[in-house]
Amino acid sequence: DMTMASLLPLLISALTATCVAYAISGTDAMFDFQLQDAFSINQVPSSLLLGLICGLVALYAMRTMTATERMFSRVKGLMAERADVNAVMNNSFFYGHPALLLLFLGLIILLKSFATSATNGGGGCGGTFAPSLFLGCLSGYVFCCLWNHFDILGIHLSERNYALLGMAGLMSGFFHAPLTGVFLIAELTGGYDLFIPLMIVSAAAYLTIHIFEPHNIYAIRLAERGDLLTHDKDKAILTLMRLDDVIERSTVKLSPEIELGKMVQVVSRDEREDYAVTDAAGHLKGIINLTAVRKVIFRSELYRLFRAEQLMKQPEEIIYITDTVPEIMEKFQRTRADVLPVLATDKTFEGFVSRSHLLDSYRKMMRDFSEE
Repeated sequence: DMTMASLLPLLISALTATCVAYAISGTDAMFDFQLQDAFSINQVPSSLLLGLICGLVALYAMRTMTATERMFSRVKGLMAERADVNAVMNNSFFYGHPALLLLFLGLIILLKSFATSATNGGGGCGGTFAPSLFLGCLSGYVFCCLWNHFDILGIHLSERNYALLGMAGLMSGFFHAPLTGVFLIAELTGGYDLFIPLMIVSAAAYLTIHIFEPHNIYAIRLAERGDLLTHDKDKAILTLMRLDDVIERSTVKLSPEIELGKMVQVVSRDEREDYAVTDAAGHLKGIINLTAVRKVIFRSELYRLFRAEQLMKQPEEIIYITDTVPEIMEKFQRTRADVLPVLATDKTFEGFVSRSHLLDSYRKMMRDFSEE
């Protein structure tokens, strides 16, 4: 949450970085930009369309980068040898053909995400910030050239301006940060005169990609692993909680053949109310709840007549060691059970999770979370 305790150090660090950068590099914008064609109201349709296209390009780039990085992560040592850069450029199909510039740039838009993923997934340190700016610049430029070529609506667009707008659009879609796209691009280039189209393109790009992908390029990895924290405190706490924090590991296990009399002797030395009945391999066969069998455990004349397998019941639901706490909460909500067993990946019994213990842990973490 954006509390004052977190906002103050952010402001201090941002101001410090800005002052140091100004002292070393001056106050000029990083990229020189001179506005040639001022924004007019008749450019709103083209700005909206560019934003939509930037959102779709960002979605394409995110999906391809995620899939490609997942593939390259299985390949080790990809960047171990030094490539001959000069050899890569020799005999290029596009060399000496300036008329094919738009085709060349279009192919870069399609393939840039694969190149970035190959660098990151193969062990390099390429990042995603600069590639998003580069991809956005090309997208805006190609869009503007095609718009002018087909003379859409009879409106001529500035290639310089729309290259800049494309950078903001891709950043907004890629990182789900429209305000960052607006202010950062304006700050990098000094193009504050384009604030209105920057906001239009950034908002349109964000709304477009949010329809298909609710997470940004960084959060999507965390979401896949179930580690994503959100501004929803309930979801954030459930994400932070771990099964190991709430599982009650039981050392007392009953065999199916154990007689009631022997079982009473075993459970009398323990404070639990629920016991697992397991076979020799440790696989769960059923559960005995002492309250449920209270009518027979106090009748000594029945001690030799009943065995554990006759008294046990099947659990209403099974918790697996790989389940997340939100999944466990959902199972308790669905079954209304007080206690559920936990099984390992090989189906062996690990312990119990009780609803009361789970809620106590949740309340404690909620209290600590709120105090922070």
